[in-house]
Amino acid sequence: MNNIVFRVDSSVAIGTGHVMRCLTLAGQLKKMGANISFICRELEGDLNNYIKESGYNVQPLSKVKTSESNNIFKWYKENWQQDVYETRFVIENQTYIVDVLIIDHYYGPNYVLIREEFIKAYPLKRNCNGIIQNILVFMGGSDPTNETIKVLDALALLEINTIVNVVVGSSNKIKGVIQEYCDRYSNFFFYCQVSNMAKLMNEADLIIGSGGTTTWERCYLGVPSITIIVSDNQEQLTNTVSKFLGTINLGFYHKTTSKHILQTVRELMMYPEKVKLISECASKLVNPKIIHAYPVANMIMEELR
Repeated sequence: MNNIVFRVDSSVAIGTGHVMRCLTLAGQLKKMGANISFICRELEGDLNNYIKESGYNVQPLSKVKTSESNNIFKWYKENWQQDVYETRFVIENQTYIVDVLIIDHYYGPNYVLIREEFIKAYPLKRNCNGIIQNILVFMGGSDPTNETIKVLDALALLEINTIVNVVVGSSNKIKGVIQEYCDRYSNFFFYCQVSNMAKLMNEADLIIGSGGTTTWERCYLGVPSITIIVSDNQEQLTNTVSKFLGTINLGFYHKTTSKHILQTVRELMMYPEKVKLISECASKLVNPKIIHAYPVANMIMEELR
């Protein structure tokens, strides 16, 4: 049996997308017969327990002695050699030989890591008619810049009683506040750390989200979207998808206001044909035939043969 180890972290500041991508690939490799384990640093709001609950062994690295929200990225930059040393120490002290070490990265549209629940949901993919009656809000697992509240402030002003499904991750620091906000509106529905995201996306006529991992999932299902960039590593992907008309890019979070979001949603509600165009363009960016062939997992296993 081939032994494959993932080195990936998650936290309030880092977000959860890196781990979710790795879990997707881990599941594909496990089905192909590989033995999977993870090496993860212990950080505030990490998904280490979630990885364990998903059936994988997690080897923890020492906690970082710094202010998580402000200095974690600086710590990685200044202490990368320590990170390498600790990772190497864990690998060399396993009872088995590690055949492959995988460090999370983006792969591009033909090598997108789509979660299995989305692949199963693909046959149920809806045809977009452009009419917005159901809006899904998901600003990432941790939403460190609190974009969810900003979006809800906008949607609360809509004249039409549209269904609004709001999803947050378990690492969201103000999930309780968001739940209380949703409880004040009969058409707002709150969800935390869901396992049916594909279903919620398939039911949505519009998604308002960040520019992370779920960008490709939105494109894969052809759901029209409004994207807010919440970190530098989301800029290139969001700009590219927007260039091909696969989303409406509102730019960086600190320049995006509730008023701006409300105006954009209202405009889309007025022009169903524009909504349909976004859906069609988004769908063209991801090739389902390639996705369904699990190219990344197969490439890795082929190298091990």
